[in-house]
This record gives sequence, structure tokens and C-alpha cells, in this order.
Amino acid sequence: MNKYSKILTILFILTGIIFYYGCVKEKFKAPAFTIPHSSLQANTTIKELKKLYAFGGPLIKIPSNVIIEGVVVADDQSGNYYEEIVIQDSTAGIEVLLNQSDLYTQYRIGQRIFINCGGGSSSLYLGSYGGAVQLGCYNGSANNGTLQKIPPVYFNNYLFPDSLPGNPPAPKVLSILTLDSSNIDMLVRFNDVQFVPAAIGQIFAPQTANNTSQTIVDNTGNSLVVYTSKYANFSADTVPSGKGNIIGILTNYKGYELYLRTINDLVPGSGWIFQ
Repeated sequence: MNKYSKILTILFILTGIIFYYGCVKEKFKAPAFTIPHSSLQANTTIKELKKLYAFGGPLIKIPSNVIIEGVVVADDQSGNYYEEIVIQDSTAGIEVLLNQSDLYTQYRIGQRIFINCGGGSSSLYLGSYGGAVQLGCYNGSANNGTLQKIPPVYFNNYLFPDSLPGNPPAPKVLSILTLDSSNIDMLVRFNDVQFVPAAIGQIFAPQTANNTSQTIVDNTGNSLVVYTSKYANFSADTVPSGKGNIIGILTNYKGYELYLRTINDLVPGSGWIFQ
């Protein structure tokens, strides 16, 4: 090999090394991170929106100019909620039906969201499940005119996250005796309650059942159902003894129920005794 051939070989090797490391650097380059921002402004409270729907009546198409704003207070990370999130503002809360799992990766608890109810090819609709008003869509006569979950392809037409997730609103402290419909789908808290003796030591939701409802009582015997899906990641946890404080989303199916979002909604250190 002559001198010029050696030089060309060395140059070729050096070029290959530079190209390789350039590709590696590009391959592992950190993705760009964008903080979501929305220029929308709410013109309707969630309470005002829910007033448009009359229980027992047909689905209601929301006027196309309606924009609401809320903070996510429940997502699907634990599995106790599925393909829906719950948002609330200072006036009320509402369930938003979304036809996708792992929603918590986009709409995490504490995330502020604007919903442009007329942002897609058609306005969103209001319907109900039990005694809770729900927000979703409607596609003609499908499923006998029942409310449908918003397809993922339309998420960006209706839902607009704003800023990074922060702390959710502080739960509203309630008494079981004085529950009313204004608190449905709100983050709430009950202090100094206990599970009924028959529930203590049982698991929250056996896999042989679709769901299991346990019951808590206050100091004067007023009771409230606590709902757990068998798909919740705490479904196999045992129901604690003792008295403590409990947080969750108040809803109404065949009466008032409390949905836990995580096992830590049984407030640690408040008096619960786990086996």
C-alpha cells in the first residue's frame, strides 16, 4: 500500500467514525418538551352546563359556542375509572367520556382542561348514567340514542389542556347525612368514618365479581357505598378496620356512592388499620 492509499484509508475510517457518533448523538437526542397552552376562555360554568340536561329526557345537544374549563380530579390510572375522566370547576363536576384507555398519560389529575363543546364536526351532547350527568358525543341512532364516548381522533378538536398538571382542588368536606346532588362528580372528603364490620378484612373487589360495593358509616350510623371495580389496581387490598378519613368522587347510581381513585384516598395516618 502506497502513501496515498494509506492516507485515503485513514480518512475513510475517520469519516466513518464521525458519521457513526453523529448518528448516535442524533438517535439519543432528547425529544422536545412543550408545555400545553390554550388561548380559550370559558364562557359557561360546569353547573350551568349541567342545567341544560333534564334527567329522564333525551340527550341534549350543547350549543356550539359553549366553552367550559375544569381541572381533572379523577383519571383512569388506577383502573377504578375506565375510558373517562372527571373534571370540576368551582361550581360543579362532570364525567367526560373518552373512547381510549390510559387517559392519565394525557389528562392527569391536576391538569387544567378547556373543552370547546362545539369544536368538532358536531357539538358534544349531555346524557346521564344513574344520577350523574355525562359529557360525550352522539352519532345518529347508534346504540338506541345513548351517549357515546368521544373517539380519539376528535380529542384535539374538543379538549385543550393548559399548563402542566398542578394540585387538584382541595376536597370538599361533607357529611353523609346531608348529601345532595350539587356535589355529584366533585372531589369530596368524609372524616371519622369506618367500614361496616362485615366488610373488614374482605378484599375490595374479588375477581369473581364485576365490582364490589363496600359500605362506610359515620358516628351516628349514616351509611354510604364505596365502589371498587375488579380492574382497580387496589381491588385485592383488604378493607381496613379502625376509623379514618376518606376521599373520592361522589356519584349516584342507585343512590349515592363514593368512587376511590387510589388506595391512598383512604387517607394515610388518619386512623385506618390495614391487615
